[in-house]
Amino acid sequence: MTRSFPELTHVSRDWYHFPLADGTYDLIFSASVIEHVPKIWHWIKELVRVCKRGGRVLIIAPVSWPYHAVPVDCWRIYPEEMKALYEEAGLAVEMNFAETLEDVSSLRGYPGRTHQPASGFTNKLKSAVKRIVKWALPYAVDTVTFGVKPLAVSS
Repeated sequence: MTRSFPELTHVSRDWYHFPLADGTYDLIFSASVIEHVPKIWHWIKELVRVCKRGGRVLIIAPVSWPYHAVPVDCWRIYPEEMKALYEEAGLAVEMNFAETLEDVSSLRGYPGRTHQPASGFTNKLKSAVKRIVKWALPYAVDTVTFGVKPLAVSS
């Protein structure tokens, strides 16, 4: 939101001040963004500001993905810390967990990048052979947190 592209509806002056009125949206959804925000405690309060009372905030944050500065990479957040961030920002946590969306039922693996093969015949063949010989393969893990902005301001 801080750089202008033709596809963007809103362009922000920085990561912590959105050009939106208070209570603009019923649902705020963020996936694979929070790890790139240096001051997440300011950022999440801005998400809450633009969320309507009774609205929801859903954040999906990678836990196991390796460092990738685009333009910065600052955080890996587990459920306990995400819960603390939500509560500090005034959100009531409804759901909060870390899991993978990959099918790991028959996989001997470890948290890391996804084990899905890159495109191309050779990469797909390598991946298939690794599965057959039960080679340990990485799988991605994310923290998923869903919270609600209270209807009334608590005193």
